[in-house]
Amino acid sequence: MDEYVKRELERKISSFSQLPYLFVGTGISMRYSNAPSWDTLLKNIWKMAGLGDSDREYEKMKQKIENEISYDKSPSSVG
Repeated sequence: MDEYVKRELERKISSFSQLPYLFVGTGISMRYSNAPSWDTLLKNIWKMAGLGDSDREYEKMKQKIENEISYDKSPSSVG
């Protein structure tokens, strides 16, 4: 890391009244701790909750929700 960037980060962080939160995306946890992807996690919860047994049922529900979200965001659906 460039020394200037490092010094500026240290200066900025030390000026906070509390430590900042570090957000790490799922790629890090998937790569280094073999954690599931968001989709796999949701699919496992779907099955554990007894909402369906097959991957096909999960995929159909996921597609339905994605379509509803897309429709809600489309310009023609805005009042």
